[in-house]
Amino acid sequence: MRILKGILRDILYIVAVLRDTLLRRRGLSILMYHSAVTDSDGTDNIGATVSRGHFQAQMSYLVDNGYDVMSLEDGVAALRVEKRLSAKAVCITFDDGYADNYTNAYPVLKRLNLPATIFVVSSYVVEPRMLEHLLKHDVRAMSLSHNQLKVLNSCDLISLGFHGKSHVRLATLDDEALVAELEDGMRELREAGITTGLFAYPYGGKSTFNDSVISLLKRQGIHAACTTVPGRNCVGDNTFHLKRIYVGPDDDIRIFRDKLAGSDKWVSFLIKCARMFKSK
Repeated sequence: MRILKGILRDILYIVAVLRDTLLRRRGLSILMYHSAVTDSDGTDNIGATVSRGHFQAQMSYLVDNGYDVMSLEDGVAALRVEKRLSAKAVCITFDDGYADNYTNAYPVLKRLNLPATIFVVSSYVVEPRMLEHLLKHDVRAMSLSHNQLKVLNSCDLISLGFHGKSHVRLATLDDEALVAELEDGMRELREAGITTGLFAYPYGGKSTFNDSVISLLKRQGIHAACTTVPGRNCVGDNTFHLKRIYVGPDDDIRIFRDKLAGSDKWVSFLIKCARMFKSK
């Protein structure tokens, strides 16, 4: 079964690549990471980590296979001005601002000269500490320290984006609380020397933001926002609805490759159909 599954993955990957080549499909793939742990640390129970070994292999795969890895700012600019993107245009993002983004991911990015954006929660920028929104899942992870933020903020490869003041579902807030969450959060970033026009919605599903949220973000100087909705972005798409590709703890190189090509959904669908047929 495992061999057949591997063959199926390879066939569907080839089909996906041929489809994009023949149809000349272009778009921007935005990878979504959270934590990059050392291989001995294992993974947490909410699927928000990748091992350092997997991350290094994935970044090397991008370089070795000719992917056009660009900053999120450049990617958004290309979408807005309808610039022709390559079929392998990719951006790298991290949510929440884990300390291990600096200790485990940043050295890999620096060695391979790959740009990335890290979306930080402003209250953790003011007072680095355990990421409180993860404690309810029994996950203990530190936010970036002041020194780590200073290094990253001064590095040309890394851009820091806004991820809210306290990592709450923005669409659930009343008007007063929403203003406090976004305006106070942006003020805290500015006071820390961080300027940005990029945002990532906490939790990021379609129900977590609305027109009121987007309007207030625009007033704060934000010009693009990432969701957790899966998919690739095309020229002319709404840059406040940017889709991303989730990278999880079980994503080896084959799965990573399939997600970039868009063939992973076909694999999952056919496997699900096979299981349903087998159960009858």
